[in-house]
Amino acid sequence: QYNYHGERELAEKYLRNSIKLDSLFISPRIWLIITLSEKGSIKDAKDELSSLKKLTNKASLFELAMVDWVEALVTKDYYNEIKHLAFILFENDDLTGGRKYEN
Repeated sequence: QYNYHGERELAEKYLRNSIKLDSLFISPRIWLIITLSEKGSIKDAKDELSSLKKLTNKASLFELAMVDWVEALVTKDYYNEIKHLAFILFENDDLTGGRKYEN
């Protein structure tokens, strides 16, 4: 909610609290990386991305695509940003039941 209203500091605070409560929960880490990127804290975003990537062994296909998308966002890899976002929106195995995600 705070992200949507441009309140990056509050968003970061609550996302970090969420991660402290459940360090294996992928979603708040993705949102934290987005928040840090939007604040211009690219080094911090890349550090969080490194932590996030360690959690992908139990991630769903949707979460894997989100991790790849957020990595492309942080590294300004626009081609892969679009590629992964298209998969998330249109070819997500969690929604279509059968496609295999390939990075």
